[in-house]
Amino acid sequence: MAFMASYAIFSPGRNWEQIRTAIAINNFPVKIVGSHAGIITGADGVTHQALEDIAIMRCLPNLAMPKKLGRPQLHQ
Repeated sequence: MAFMASYAIFSPGRNWEQIRTAIAINNFPVKIVGSHAGIITGADGVTHQALEDIAIMRCLPNLAMPKKLGRPQLHQ
């Protein structure tokens, strides 16, 4: 199982086409983790605020969108 992680706005924001073509369409088992989701990004500013990340990913085939997870769920 492969994992990829980034700020929620940059993945999928900057690499949506690669996620679509290489992962979603081919139905590859990849876990995509987005951190710093939402508008509370502190000093990182508005360029790091993610409001559309879930909407961008929901339109792709073969992807499951779990609810937001916290630290305890990630350790399981």
